[in-house]
Amino acid sequence: MIVEVIAVGTELLLGQIINSNVAFIGRKLAEDGFDAHFQVTVGDNLARLTDTIRTAVDRSDAVILTGGIGPTQDDLTREALCEVASRRMVRNEAHATVIRDRIMAARGVMPENNLRQADYPEGAEQLANANGIARP
Repeated sequence: MIVEVIAVGTELLLGQIINSNVAFIGRKLAEDGFDAHFQVTVGDNLARLTDTIRTAVDRSDAVILTGGIGPTQDDLTREALCEVASRRMVRNEAHATVIRDRIMAARGVMPENNLRQADYPEGAEQLANANGIARP
């Protein structure tokens, strides 16, 4: 099985952050016997990210994306996946409540943009996240 890894974030392209996620994922894929023929880093641009995902889907059996699911307007992975899969964005209200409660407990104020992390492409399966509040 050919697996492609896409890392999302302009900060990765600019060298502001070391892309340790891709190294870790690549190592785990190799250990588990998967072929990773491509690792791509793309900036925070919806058109380029959408094109990158489409290319990966066409040439690989599975695609892993890392990054771009935070609360800010430049976190566009969800939107790109919706566009590629022709799905609408929906909100997991139960997870939105968890986000609200956690942020209010920690900060006493809850910026509304944090609720973007409860949004996901319709029909997708959200995975639990023990390390943060974003859910892919």
